[in-house]
Amino acid sequence: MVGPGTGVAPFRAAIQERSAQGKKENVLFFGCRQESKDFYCRSEWEDLMKRGYLTLFTAFSRDQEEKVYVQHRIAEHRQLLWDLISKGAYFYIAGNAKQMPAAVMD
Repeated sequence: MVGPGTGVAPFRAAIQERSAQGKKENVLFFGCRQESKDFYCRSEWEDLMKRGYLTLFTAFSRDQEEKVYVQHRIAEHRQLLWDLISKGAYFYIAGNAKQMPAAVMD
């Protein structure tokens, strides 16, 4: 699941449901501008990670000199994604409909 900014909202419900069903292979790529201001649902994600229900990759585009976006994190973890998709996993994207989806597809 790729949910930048408020685009993470539909994935929050999906991850909550999957966790309640005992499904642990949930992977979320979350991106926003600043970790200190925009890290939506942070405590919930951290709790799910501790309990083994979530693997979370973050990208905070304005927290360092060179911008880092979710597509950069996806590229870094492409083998994990390929392995999951090869096993039948679904890949969902929500968020900005301008540049982000095309950049993720690259």
